[in-house]
Amino acid sequence: MSWPAERRLAFRELGLSIGLTAAEELARWWEEQPDLFVQGRTRRDAGIHPDALLGFLPLREEIEAFWQDEANQQAHTWTDHQEINMVMLAASLSPGQFLLI
Repeated sequence: MSWPAERRLAFRELGLSIGLTAAEELARWWEEQPDLFVQGRTRRDAGIHPDALLGFLPLREEIEAFWQDEANQQAHTWTDHQEINMVMLAASLSPGQFLLI
């Protein structure tokens, strides 16, 4: 994630950040309620295990820190989509309520 802000789309990256937060919850649900995921198949072929995503969690903090930097918010890729970027940043920084919807 070393590209400059002018080559990145905040709302897409922040969507990934929110998704990574959801991966933590999915991993917990996977263990507590495996029937939600298996639906007649064996656990082995139930698809990707949420734990496979947990290694990417450090990206979440990196993405949030990058887009909280005021210098990066001056890029046209931020200002051209400022409204959705602000909403996505807020949801990423406080995903608890958003993920309950």
